Amino acid sequence: MDRTVRLWDVSAGTLLSILSRHGSAIADIVFSSDGLHLALAGGDAKVRLWDFNSDWSSVELQDHISNIISVGYSPDGHSVFSVGTDRTVRQWEPLTTALGSKVLELPKSIALWTAAMSPDGNQIAAGSVDGATRIWSLRDGIPGPVLEGHPCVVKHLVYSPCGLCIATTSTDRVVRLRDLHIHCFVLEESTETSEESTKASEKFAKASLVPRISFSPIGLQLAIGYPNGTVGIYDPRSIDLLDSRMLIHESIYTLTYSPNGRQLAVGGWEVIYLWDLQSEKPEIRLCGHKSDITNTAYDPSGEWIASCSWNPVVFLWK
Repeated sequence: MDRTVRLWDVSAGTLLSILSRHGSAIADIVFSSDGLHLALAGGDAKVRLWDFNSDWSSVELQDHISNIISVGYSPDGHSVFSVGTDRTVRQWEPLTTALGSKVLELPKSIALWTAAMSPDGNQIAAGSVDGATRIWSLRDGIPGPVLEGHPCVVKHLVYSPCGLCIATTSTDRVVRLRDLHIHCFVLEESTETSEESTKASEKFAKASLVPRISFSPIGLQLAIGYPNGTVGIYDPRSIDLLDSRMLIHESIYTLTYSPNGRQLAVGGWEVIYLWDLQSEKPEIRLCGHKSDITNTAYDPSGEWIASCSWNPVVFLWK
């Protein structure tokens, strides 16, 4: 656990630079819309912003009092939003202040597990331990619909690129896709098999057996990473299975589409697999982490991939 950010030459597999040290595991990582900044957040309750234009300098933002579970940039790239288990949503203006203004404080009765910002930056969706996903307006704090259906903790959630749908997964190992306008489920995909169901109570306690989900950049595909190492590609409109491939022989921890939608980064234990969705080429493997991959992010050009793990270490691949 060296808590470093490292720059790697992917083709040679060599370490180019050690950028900084981090105090705890990193839960979320995201590039700004111009690709010049990288935001990281996690268990040490801090948001760190890396500037690629100024010799890898960084800014440290601290105002949460507990773990940060989600971080994201506003559409214009001028603000950073963070969501913590302290039940607050904070907005940061890195160029003008080191303090985060409290945009929203959620009810104390809600125990958050995961969160995501809508693509237009107007909403925040938060998944909680009671199995519900709640939506709030970031403009005025008015609560929106409560999306129920999972009987236990919501582990992951993602907005579709148009912001009209939310996909969620839970320890019940069911993927649910909800249309926010008509408030109904359009997909309920169980990842449980009859053989697995006999040991469900034991397996549900393992986070690695919760399916992972990701929308393609234009929303025409929904990727689901299954606990057995298989990735299924669905059409979210017709719910047809478009493609399926077993990439690894272990659980999938994270899925991320490239900006052009032609590649899928699949994180497993210590290794990231790059699946070329347009051909049958063998997957590219990025090795270097010493734990399960917690998140991956492409920069807007698709040339860089940032990855983090529980070590906690962040790698930049090109």
